[in-house]
Amino acid sequence: MEYKFKLTLNEYSTALKLLGDIDTGRIFMIKLVKRCVVWFCLFLNIIYTLMYGLKALLLLGSICGVMLFLFFYFLRPEHSNKKRLKLVTKKVAKNPEILDWQSVAFEEDSIIYNFNKKSLKTKLANVERVIEEDDVILIVDCDNDLCAIIPCSYFTDISDKKEFLNKVKGAS
Repeated sequence: MEYKFKLTLNEYSTALKLLGDIDTGRIFMIKLVKRCVVWFCLFLNIIYTLMYGLKALLLLGSICGVMLFLFFYFLRPEHSNKKRLKLVTKKVAKNPEILDWQSVAFEEDSIIYNFNKKSLKTKLANVERVIEEDDVILIVDCDNDLCAIIPCSYFTDISDKKEFLNKVKGAS
C-alpha cells in the first residue's frame, strides 16, 4: 500500500523538532552548557565577594541574574520553536520542493519513503520507534535516523491512522 501526501510548513517544522528531540547527544550538551553557565556565575560571585566584599556581590549578582534570565529566556522551547519555524520558512522559500509530494510505501519487509526526488528504504525490522505528536507521525530506526514522516491530516479518520500505526508497529 502506498500513502501519498504533501507536508505543510508547520508539519515539516514539527518533524524537525521531533528529530531534534530524539538526539540525545544534543540534549545532553544543552543541559551541560546550562549547568556550566550557572556554576560559572556562582563561582564568579563567590570570588568577587571574597575579594571585594558585599557591595561587589550585590552588583555582580544583579548583573549575573539578568544575564542568566536572558540566557534561559532565549533557550525556552517556545522561543526555539518560533526560531525553528522562521528558519524552515526561509529554507522552504529558497527550496520549495521540500514540501512537494511525498510517499510512503510498504513492501513485504521494508518501508520506502520517497521525497524530493530521493528514496529511502528501511527494513521494518530496523524500525525502533513510531512517534506520534502534533499532527505528525515520525518513523525512526535504531540509529535514530529518519525512516518516514507522515502527516496525520492524511488519514480520513482515526481507524485509518490506527491501521497504519498497527502495520508499522506490528511489522517491526
